[in-house]
Amino acid sequence: MLSPVPVNAQVAAGPWQARQWFWLSCGVFGVLGFGSALLGPTLGDLAQALAITLPLAGSIRSGRQLGQFVASVGCAWLGAKLSTALLGLAGFLCYSAGLLLLLLPVGLPVAVLAAVLWGLGQGGLHVVCNAEVVARMGDQAPRHVAQLHFWYSLGSIAGPLLVYLCRLTGHWGAAYALAAGTMAVLGSRLFRHQATPVSELNRAAKPRLPIGLAVLAAPMVAVSAVNMMNAGLADWSYQNAVLVAAAGPAAATAVTSAFWISVAVGRLISVRLVDLLGTGPLLVGSAAVATLGTGGIVLWGPHIPSLTAATALAGLGIAPLYPLVTALGAAATDSPTTAAGVLSAAAAASAALGPMAQGFLGGGQDGGMVLVAALALPLVLGVVLTVRQDRARKVTLSGAH
Repeated sequence: MLSPVPVNAQVAAGPWQARQWFWLSCGVFGVLGFGSALLGPTLGDLAQALAITLPLAGSIRSGRQLGQFVASVGCAWLGAKLSTALLGLAGFLCYSAGLLLLLLPVGLPVAVLAAVLWGLGQGGLHVVCNAEVVARMGDQAPRHVAQLHFWYSLGSIAGPLLVYLCRLTGHWGAAYALAAGTMAVLGSRLFRHQATPVSELNRAAKPRLPIGLAVLAAPMVAVSAVNMMNAGLADWSYQNAVLVAAAGPAAATAVTSAFWISVAVGRLISVRLVDLLGTGPLLVGSAAVATLGTGGIVLWGPHIPSLTAATALAGLGIAPLYPLVTALGAAATDSPTTAAGVLSAAAAASAALGPMAQGFLGGGQDGGMVLVAALALPLVLGVVLTVRQDRARKVTLSGAH
């Protein structure tokens, strides 16, 4: 039997508390995006500080990915047993501790452990904030989730810029310390009180029972496909432009920047479009745009202006898909935290596997973008089925009332 997502009592009690909570969540997501963009520009600095080679420093990124995956699985398992306040507190403590520990020159094993802690915090906070928006905002959740992820994009853009400014002062590690300190302040304010009440029934139940594969199968297909697309474009757009279009550093950077800027713009626009068009039509339209963009990357790869335009089009289409599919998937269950954790784990696993598969497919000749284009099929299928499932759920709930 389907159950409506509970609305938090604090939201019903006063709109000011709801707005304050939501903007704090946006701040947390901004710091998550900011932190996620720190590792790339500082990987060489970390390798030098730890006295290791640059290839070995890549294990720090692997450690963070592992932490994110474990946190997502943990939230999926514990989401119906523990309050989101406890999960959120654990998340921001791991996040801040991991970033600060990473700055200590204590060798690679401790650095990898720090990265795992960082990833645990990153993954846990990502799941908890998404789930709480769904639990608190009801029918307005898709718009608010889209806005939440727009702040993540803003943070991702700001991260490398702040690293550059910190490096000018001779203290690149200050960017890590700033992210850790800001998260500690925001997280402690956001999770001071228990958020969504957990009923005694949900505490006694096993998390997997009220969820069910039938409910989350379609959203899992969609988020896995879109996250694999996103990771592939993020990691391989630069090299693909160099290999296929013989692009120089400036042109290859422009292609990569076109993707990230279009993702940020797409998420900002989606906040408005979700009210104008509705979540379902926006999702289907975005999947179609992403399909056109990724297909264009393969077809027009040797032509730099066309490649740049196709990459930007793919970013626009991809931008709202993960937030909105997560909102619909989590709303389909009586435990949004568990559902968001399951979807986040699927997304994290696909993001780890996709770029590696692209490397093998490309074989040093291109960026393996044929895989990104092929992912359009499961993406469209997952999105269409998720939208149909959401409509059926709403009809069932309205009939029950």
